Amino acid sequence: MMTRKFLIPVFIVLILFFTVPIFYLTNYSQTISLEDKKTVYELPYPGILPDHPLYIFKAARDGIWAFSTRDNLKKADLYILLSDKRAKMAQSLNRKGKTDLAISTMSKGEKYFLKIVQ
Repeated sequence: MMTRKFLIPVFIVLILFFTVPIFYLTNYSQTISLEDKKTVYELPYPGILPDHPLYIFKAARDGIWAFSTRDNLKKADLYILLSDKRAKMAQSLNRKGKTDLAISTMSKGEKYFLKIVQ
């Protein structure tokens, strides 16, 4: 009788131990076609644009933010964010017809992106 009480829980544990991985492998091992997937990367909201009079404060804030961030991974994420925001600003400025300002804004965004490697 004692062995029966012991064998039933062991048997249940063994069944769960073998059926859960098999269930997992059969459901998630299907082939995925990469041609059907599209990656859409949304640029972040840029906030005020360089043609706004208060943009100086935003640029100063970004510089202080970058200077005060000490962790290298967080700094890389910050540089990507600032670079992406500059790219979105350049798009918005280009739509407004301010192409010279859009080009300089995009080049500043590239400079943020190039700081990531260091």
